[in-house]
Amino acid sequence: MSDLTDPALVPVFVLAGGLGTRFKEQTEFRPKPMIEIGNRPILWHIMRWYGRFGFRRFVICSGFRSEVIKDYFLNYAAMNSDFTVALLLARGASVLAHDPVAADRFARALGPAAAGVRFVTDWQAHLAAADIVIVATRWPEYRALAEAGLAGKIVFDARRMFAPAELDAARYLSIGRRVA
Repeated sequence: MSDLTDPALVPVFVLAGGLGTRFKEQTEFRPKPMIEIGNRPILWHIMRWYGRFGFRRFVICSGFRSEVIKDYFLNYAAMNSDFTVALLLARGASVLAHDPVAADRFARALGPAAAGVRFVTDWQAHLAAADIVIVATRWPEYRALAEAGLAGKIVFDARRMFAPAELDAARYLSIGRRVA
């Protein structure tokens, strides 16, 4: 039985399913909990407040446009990290990206650096020339990387799609996974 006096073990239920009709201009494309205050959604601020008191487990009870909330937290690390794309471009690297659904969102996240990124539709055609492959989205078609010739390449698996042994010809890197 868990000790419910430890805030880290107690789930915080956040009711985030309203339509936000009083915020009509702001909630046309996003739910009320995702309205930004200081470049962060209201929901982020609520979770941060509880986090200050040791709470770490959150259950978001969402309804209207719940996919926006899910997308924000599933991609939180990528969307809030200091990407080194601008640095790579400044050093003369050629940066190509592939995302059949959210390329425009990725470009917005990159900001001015997006001007130097070439978005491609056929990632496999460019794989042979790549030195580094970054898997930042869990597209099923990326499973083909396990069969591709990756000898001498670096593969950064940000979504942990692969077991290190699947890409043994490459130098495999991942977040939160120990590689022997």
